[in-house]
Amino acid sequence: MAPGDAHTMNNNDTKSIYYYTVAAKDFGAWVIAATDADNNEAEEIVNIVAAREYEIEPFFELPEFQYTGSCSLIRDADKQWRIKFFTSGNLLFNKLNSAQYVDIFCVGGGGGAASGSGGAGGGGYTTTSRKIPLQTNTTYVLTIGAGGSANNTGGRTSFANLVSANGGVGANTAKGNPGGSGGGSW
Repeated sequence: MAPGDAHTMNNNDTKSIYYYTVAAKDFGAWVIAATDADNNEAEEIVNIVAAREYEIEPFFELPEFQYTGSCSLIRDADKQWRIKFFTSGNLLFNKLNSAQYVDIFCVGGGGGAASGSGGAGGGGYTTTSRKIPLQTNTTYVLTIGAGGSANNTGGRTSFANLVSANGGVGANTAKGNPGGSGGGSW
């Protein structure tokens, strides 16, 4: 094989980790790519410096989804991913790929500070729920709790009716109020 050549390798066991030997005429950077029967793709850039075998990592599948608010999909190490939601919206997964269950972490809005020169409001409470099954083609309504205005409690954050976290308590004196983390005194 020379740079730019394609060679198709087949394997009927799509759940296995694949090991392929590639015979390369030229040393240097190569892109080794694989596609399984469900059209999931894995790609590895390798720098061939001597004759050896190269391994393509198992398929790393990010979810396919639509969200009406603002969010960020993050590819973590160890083939993990997470989505940070910044504003409220509707979430619809088109394809969950390899994710059978997800962990959901919610943070409520922080409590408002006291008017004038008062204490700080408490931080929003947090809640973690593990191994939550999600479905494709189901709309999940997400509410992101806003920070509280002066003297008021922060808003509640919720992931549909599955997980929620209350907002922190607003301060009304020089002493801060508790929440997920207690407010500081002024």
